[in-house]
Amino acid sequence: MARRLCARTGGTGKTGGDTIKIRFATNKDYTRLFDLWHQIDRYHADALPELFQAVSGAPRDELYFQTVMESGSILLAEADGEVLGIAQVVIRQSEEIDIKVPRKYAHVDTLVVAEGKRGQGIGRALMLACDDWARQQGLSEIDLSVYEFNQPARRLYESLGYQTYKRHMSKNLD
Repeated sequence: MARRLCARTGGTGKTGGDTIKIRFATNKDYTRLFDLWHQIDRYHADALPELFQAVSGAPRDELYFQTVMESGSILLAEADGEVLGIAQVVIRQSEEIDIKVPRKYAHVDTLVVAEGKRGQGIGRALMLACDDWARQQGLSEIDLSVYEFNQPARRLYESLGYQTYKRHMSKNLD
């Protein structure tokens, strides 16, 4: 598996005055990602406390981290040694049932940009790097899931050409 980013995303860029670099996370980055995972966890727990809860300690265990690294990649945006954001992208395959067209595709599992750094193009740069990664894997499709409350993320994804083709709904029976 190629472990490089294509020149189109450049791997680096100017965002908010800082020069950012997008690279693949390594095992050494595991604990450096805790703050971002805590931020995204709090964001979801605040919006949907019936589904999510903030955790103390390690927000993701090492097995989770290794599983993502083995089934895909974690792309990391940084500037001057500071982690600004991450995107977790994995390879998935469609269900093997007659009605479904067999396909292999990339799935963006998580995108988070550090509080105070949002709105500066970091999320866009990470998403474009995910596109490049998927193409390098020989994939022609990428998808993601986003919660309805997350309007900033929905606007970003729509501006990048993502379209809603499925809506997951639920109701409380209490």
